[in-house]
Amino acid sequence: MQYSDIISKKGKKGSALLLHGLGGTPENVRPLASFLIKLGFSVDAPLLPGHGTSIENLKNIKYYDLYNFCEKRLKALNQKKPIILAGSSMGGTIALDLASKNKVNALITSSAPLFINGFYNGRLIVAQPLILFSYFFSKFRPVYRRTSANAYDPEKQFHGYRNEYSTGTIHSLKTEMKRIRKEIASIQCPYLSIMSRKDQTISYVNQNVVMERCKSKHQEAIFLNEEDDHTGHHNLFTHEENLKIILPAIKSFLERVI
Repeated sequence: MQYSDIISKKGKKGSALLLHGLGGTPENVRPLASFLIKLGFSVDAPLLPGHGTSIENLKNIKYYDLYNFCEKRLKALNQKKPIILAGSSMGGTIALDLASKNKVNALITSSAPLFINGFYNGRLIVAQPLILFSYFFSKFRPVYRRTSANAYDPEKQFHGYRNEYSTGTIHSLKTEMKRIRKEIASIQCPYLSIMSRKDQTISYVNQNVVMERCKSKHQEAIFLNEEDDHTGHHNLFTHEENLKIILPAIKSFLERVI
């Protein structure tokens, strides 16, 4: 399947930049893109550098490459009308980073990691043990391919590189998270954070971390507590049952803040 940007410039209410996650494609945010278009917004959901082709094209891409690309797309939007910035997974991390440095009118993240492994309130959380060794993987195994018989399939309903990972990109993202955790205190725009308590990729306490550190005066959070359906509960915008909760909540949020 060939992947490309999702772009609509017909909206009159404002513009939205939608960022997919690491290894993903715009298809992972298509339901949100379609919803915002129906609400009257122009949408730009770009295919990020190194994505949607071969994992070999991602292995030399670092976090700052992705950030710089997204910032250019953000600044290309119509600055005279309201701007929505949204991201899923790593796209949410980039969105938080962008919102700490750029003016946007509403920020929405889903399953956005600010840490993978570490301590929170005195408790050690290890969501992805292999990422503890991401530096060594990035040097000696730039592409990691996984085979798993786990009943949970974190790739289900995911569009992109399945069970293939660019360890250098992951390590650069992990390295930047400490800085981003500090800088999100600068975020001033209204913020909606969405997370599943059953996320199999990152710990749900990431939502607590971001809500504590973000200083926006208008913050809203949704904690999903879905039935166990053997998905990874991470790619929330491609999950039909989740969308029944998420999309109305986003509509209500936007009506309050824009």
